[in-house]
Amino acid sequence: QLTVRDFIPLGQGVYALLFPTGTNQSYVIEEADFPEGPWVPTSAVLTGSGSIVTQVVYSDKSRVFFRVKPLMGPPVWQQSGCRMSRQRSCR
Repeated sequence: QLTVRDFIPLGQGVYALLFPTGTNQSYVIEEADFPEGPWVPTSAVLTGSGSIVTQVVYSDKSRVFFRVKPLMGPPVWQQSGCRMSRQRSCR
């Protein structure tokens, strides 16, 4: 299972999400108000380099969950994804 390496608050509603990527694997970051969804894209399509990447995300919500979802290539993430809340939890 691929896991988010770190979730760092950078300022009011701004966060850095660090996660490993596969070479040429496409990803999108999604957000939701609840772990069950509904999930909506919050980033452009990101292309993996084979190393850990840092993506800055923004949300003005008091509680929000983020997950990284692969779009193409071999599956590298469990179906449920990783849910990151402001409390820095990852399930």
